[in-house]
Amino acid sequence: MNPVPFQFAPPPPLRQPMQFPILPPEPPNSSSFWENRNVCDRLRELQDTLNLAKGMKKELEMLNMIKESKGPLEDVTNGSNETYLLSFRKSIEDRGVSIETQEALTVEAVNSLMLKLRDQLEPFRYVADEASPWEEKSAVARFTNKVHKSKRNKLWRKKKRKRVAEMLAKVTLPCLAL
Repeated sequence: MNPVPFQFAPPPPLRQPMQFPILPPEPPNSSSFWENRNVCDRLRELQDTLNLAKGMKKELEMLNMIKESKGPLEDVTNGSNETYLLSFRKSIEDRGVSIETQEALTVEAVNSLMLKLRDQLEPFRYVADEASPWEEKSAVARFTNKVHKSKRNKLWRKKKRKRVAEMLAKVTLPCLAL
């Protein structure tokens, strides 16, 4: 018998810290998320968040204008914004907060708002993402078709009521002439 020659096993690879894979966020439940009331509520929340973001943008712009003005704020002339800047600066001073502190608080609030906005947009990402499952796209298509059908039916009912009213007007008009 020929013994099998002894072979050394390759050295074990160096242990790297275990890295967990980054899982995609939980997709919205197709049947419950794409219901009309739920989508309307989500869009309303998204609109409110966008309005807050616009307000935060204006606040940051005003803070930047106040910060850039070296001297007294009365020298800054921006038309109608001058009164807003004066009242904004006065409200900051009345609270006893420095401009830098207010700017830091505003930036922190903006970052928090952006995280909230990202979370609110996440369920709608599956619509535009090409790698999203077909079930999600199908649910969106069903929802869109349902909305279009509802609009068509409302328009058809309105036209039908109008036609019936015209027919009744034609029928009753000759009777009234007698």
